[in-house]
Amino acid sequence: MVKRIAQGWTPRRSEEFRLRDIQEEEEKNSPKPRAVSSQTVRHYLYFPHKGNAEKAAQWFQSQGFAVEVRLGADKTNWLALVKHETVENQEDLEKLREEMEALAKRLNGEYDGWEVAV
Repeated sequence: MVKRIAQGWTPRRSEEFRLRDIQEEEEKNSPKPRAVSSQTVRHYLYFPHKGNAEKAAQWFQSQGFAVEVRLGADKTNWLALVKHETVENQEDLEKLREEMEALAKRLNGEYDGWEVAV
């Protein structure tokens, strides 16, 4: 009770404190999305033709992503390296990955995964 009074509790404010306690308990018990680091995330998309890699890059750039197009390490396929900073939750990152896979497939390419830069 002393703690509550120190927090500003009065008989008139008792309902306010009761509702705050309920809200805090609900927040404490509700599942939280898994957090992803706020570091740079890199997505790797490969295309057999440079033109398709550039089309993908243009689309990602129009969505606010940084993109670099270059010949892949295999010296055959073209890499569209998509970068962004993130504080998104895991579910949002999964949705973005699915969208990238779909775009790569439409342009006859392949989405090869993502990584967080250290």
